Amino acid sequence: MAQTDKALRILGFAHRARKLSLGTSATLAGILSRKVLSVVLASDLAENTSSKIKKAAMAQRIPIYCFGTKGEFGHFFKIGRAHV
Repeated sequence: MAQTDKALRILGFAHRARKLSLGTSATLAGILSRKVLSVVLASDLAENTSSKIKKAAMAQRIPIYCFGTKGEFGHFFKIGRAHV
C-alpha cells in the first residue's frame, strides 16, 4: 500500500470522527483558535492560499504536511466537487 493511501485512510478515520477540517476558511479558523494539531496541504494548492496557511501554522508551531492533490482529496472525502 502506498504512503499516500495510508495517510488518506488515517485522514478518513479523523473525518468520520469529525476531527478534520476541510477547506481554507475552516483550516485558518482552526489554526487561529488553536484547535488544529497538524495541517495537510494538497501539493497542487495555489501559492497564495498555501502561503497564508503556512504562515498561520508556522506562527502557532503546527506541523505542515504536503501530499496528494485537490482532486484526490475531493474524491476520497466525496466532497461533491473536483477539489477541496
